[in-house]
Amino acid sequence: MYKKKKILCVIPARSGSKGILNKNLQLINKKPLLFYPIRAAKNSRYIDKIIFSSDSKNYQKLALSYGADSPFVRSKKLSKNKTKSYDVIIDTIDFLKKKKLKFDIVILLEPTSPFTSSKDIDYSIRKLINLNCNSLLSIIDASKFNIFFQFKKFGKLIKPLVKGKNHLRRQDIQKTYVLDGSIYISKIDDFIKNKGFVSKKTIGIELPKWKSIEIDDNNDLMISRMIYKIKENEIQK
Repeated sequence: MYKKKKILCVIPARSGSKGILNKNLQLINKKPLLFYPIRAAKNSRYIDKIIFSSDSKNYQKLALSYGADSPFVRSKKLSKNKTKSYDVIIDTIDFLKKKKLKFDIVILLEPTSPFTSSKDIDYSIRKLINLNCNSLLSIIDASKFNIFFQFKKFGKLIKPLVKGKNHLRRQDIQKTYVLDGSIYISKIDDFIKNKGFVSKKTIGIELPKWKSIEIDDNNDLMISRMIYKIKENEIQK
């Protein structure tokens, strides 16, 4: 709890990943990916409840051993490849409401972003509440992927998406950002109203670039293992 706001953390981890088989069980430093968001949430000063949402009883057992709550098995309907995080979070909120457990703020942490720390979480919570914003998202500079620098293929040739702008230097265009997947936070009422984390009063925070990796394939996993070896002391704080 922070400034009388009750805070819920939802950690989703379905078992049917396609890019990497059993992705959420892949190991970094001998721990499965699902371990890392649970540890970060448990070490937070402000999170009141951690709900691990999964369709796998095996995943649930691991999550419980690491200190998360997992009071229900997620339905098959909400465990498909195209299932939205929004629907998984609403499912969790509705379950808790039936238990007469109400929260003011929800945080989404995903196992595919294993380097988010409790300090990152607590800083984000304070910033969201102190600035009285509706939501907060972690972002990364994406200026080098600006539309002016993008091309499409025509057979063996490539052509710019936007003609006449390719000569611009990155320093000469407006800075752009993409979500990096580390932290999603919202006031629950606004989350429901906007059907997601983006609202008219959303703020962004930039975390160190090495934290922004999202593990979607084996290359990402390999890079993450290398990052862990280099940044181990910072990750464990």
